[in-house]
Amino acid sequence: MNRKTQILLATHLAALGLAFGLAWNIPPGLGVSGNAKPLKTKSGSRDAPGSTGDGERLLARFTSRKVEKPTDKDSKYLALKASLPVAADVKAAAMEVIGRLDQGRHRDMTEQENWEHLAEAEVRTLHWMRIDPVGAMDFLTTNEVSFRHSLTMDFNEHVFKEIVGEHGLLASVAWLSKTVRTTPTFCEAAVAGMKSGGGVALLGKLVSSMESYPTQAAYLKEVSNPRNMFGRQNYGFFLQAGEAVRFEERERLLQMAKGQPTEAYQLDLLTGFARSDPAAASWLLESVANGDLQGLVAERVKSEARASIQNAGSVDLEQRVDVLADSPGHAGKSREELATELVGRDVARMLSNGRDWSYEFHHGEVTADEVLAAMRAALPGVSGGGDAALRGALYQRFAEENPEAALPLIAGLPEVQRRRLLYQSAANGFSDVSPEVFSNFLAGLPAPTNPEEVELRQEAAIAKARKFAARFGDEYEAVVKAMPAGNDKIAAAKGLVLETRSANPAAAAELEKQLLHNSP
Repeated sequence: MNRKTQILLATHLAALGLAFGLAWNIPPGLGVSGNAKPLKTKSGSRDAPGSTGDGERLLARFTSRKVEKPTDKDSKYLALKASLPVAADVKAAAMEVIGRLDQGRHRDMTEQENWEHLAEAEVRTLHWMRIDPVGAMDFLTTNEVSFRHSLTMDFNEHVFKEIVGEHGLLASVAWLSKTVRTTPTFCEAAVAGMKSGGGVALLGKLVSSMESYPTQAAYLKEVSNPRNMFGRQNYGFFLQAGEAVRFEERERLLQMAKGQPTEAYQLDLLTGFARSDPAAASWLLESVANGDLQGLVAERVKSEARASIQNAGSVDLEQRVDVLADSPGHAGKSREELATELVGRDVARMLSNGRDWSYEFHHGEVTADEVLAAMRAALPGVSGGGDAALRGALYQRFAEENPEAALPLIAGLPEVQRRRLLYQSAANGFSDVSPEVFSNFLAGLPAPTNPEEVELRQEAAIAKARKFAARFGDEYEAVVKAMPAGNDKIAAAKGLVLETRSANPAAAAELEKQLLHNSP
């Protein structure tokens, strides 16, 4: 089990705390000093960095129990497909096993038994569909048991995919179009055919063939709707098809898009193509500039192409800055500001996918240099002039995970830039840590030397105090009172008073007297 899986499992287990007892939902000590009394959180905030956390304790307790890993569901189907003889009456055999599916609802069947029963229904239906796919689909879409068990959704995984592979997509549309629940099979087969050499020609042939039949035309319209709940991640067919087009076929795609009966189809084809590759996005921007596209389609394609280039970490940063500067809402921003924005997006995207760098950095399993090297390799377009922006973006993401270990990320930057990042991290980060972690970071900041730093420090302390007060309730009051005298304590007291005032004005007034006016 990898680290990210562990964290996700721990999170879900915590959300199901009733199964293990609500007593587990108490975080570790979160005081300003080592002797402070542990605070009890009021909200569902995650455990603060630096603690072992309830999620980890709950995970350890769960995984300490021996759990037998079930056999993979796919293997049940594959084994039965290889061993189950074809019945003399394939239709009757399929209908009989589907009819028995309801039996599992009335007795305590194990997951293994349910998978075995489903595999038998899949294989019997496969045998039937090889002979009469239209008749089999008519039964699946009208039978009550099939509907109750959502078989037309389950059969996408194996049965429908195999029949389309054996008969071909064009020959299979007649039965696929009987229910929109076959969307995954239809989209996957069409895209695979385009990528394997069919290209725009296959797409055109498929669309023109389907538009000749009312039921198939209606089906095409439904599966092309990006909001179709049965599509791949709510991703419409024409979007997927556009993304599957090779760059070499760009002119053919443009002509096909122009010939579509609706703007929606045009937009989806060209939007998908814009997402396929930065080169495709750049070409579409040129097409819009040359007047090849007009009106609403041109504006939306231009917007999508810009976004595609801006989000491509492989594209030279200077080119991406040019595109962002030409986008709405960015007039007047310096190139440095634009580069910082783009690289910040890159880092956020990289850290939210794949390897859990934040977890490993927090626990000392990777160093700042290792993270920086990995991000440079993953974002080649950011190298050179964008390296300072990359360092700054990484620092602001990792500072609250391990403040000391993150410092090498900005050690080589000019002093003015380094100080700005330190103060910006105080203001923009540390929202989900303990009061102790934030107080220690704030205390370690270099003394402010200009009004901007004074303001950032004060605003950061007030904002975080409000969050801590909301999270820990009355117990945070003791934390503030225990802080050493100074501007940080005054700012924390202001935040505490502001947060208390919304729920209890009288208590806030008393706190203001005690903490800000030195009254007994």
